[in-house]
Amino acid sequence: MVRMSLAVKLTRPKPEELSGREVESYSPDGFAVVHIVEFKPGQFRYVVEDPPVTKAQLEAVKKIVEEELVYVARPSDVASWEALERLLKRAGVRDEKIIYLIGREVVGYKALHPLMMDEKLEDILGIGPNLPVVVLHKDYGRIPTNLVFSEREMDELVRTLAYRGGKTISRFMAKLDSVILPTGDRCRLVYRSEISPSSNFTIRKFPRHPWTPTRILATGMISPVAMAWLWLAIEYKLPVLTYGMMGSGKTS
Repeated sequence: MVRMSLAVKLTRPKPEELSGREVESYSPDGFAVVHIVEFKPGQFRYVVEDPPVTKAQLEAVKKIVEEELVYVARPSDVASWEALERLLKRAGVRDEKIIYLIGREVVGYKALHPLMMDEKLEDILGIGPNLPVVVLHKDYGRIPTNLVFSEREMDELVRTLAYRGGKTISRFMAKLDSVILPTGDRCRLVYRSEISPSSNFTIRKFPRHPWTPTRILATGMISPVAMAWLWLAIEYKLPVLTYGMMGSGKTS
């Protein structure tokens, strides 16, 4: 049996976080909304707004978790978003918002879930507790968000990220490099204060549609001659060294 617990953290923007010119808004996961706000000329903020939830819906979430998910007979019942959704619908849950809230807590990435689903982000950096999470946006560069986690929440989030990647992190093993998440993204995790002032994380997000030689050629990043040379090198199994600074496109 699998013991389940759940506490929903909803992100609500403060008025000052939305002050400025909204240059773009979109929903990366179909429920939460992201607002890109220019609060000073050339300076942007990534503002997450979770969907409005009624008191009755929150009570329903609590009741469903206590009655349906406190003890799950098989771990496979909550192994993926699809499996969890099937389980909830078998239990009579039809409210998509309730399924979303439970899903992101049980198999998703909690309050970080909208960022993990945002294909416009390249990096997500949780520098430490009580500090804004920072993202590297494809269109706006490195910008702060309105997501701030307490020390306890940061510890829990780091443990969740490790678990999602099939790893365990603790004070005994307080650092994990290259944890691969179910999304295909890679993260580096540090837990508590044994080797760092506090828990922190860095997530490198990868394109959901991987680069292909033809796509790279179409962007003009490489010449046809250079691509042909790489093709021959790979075909004849020659060693190839790719180097560059972080975020320069080595993996691509």
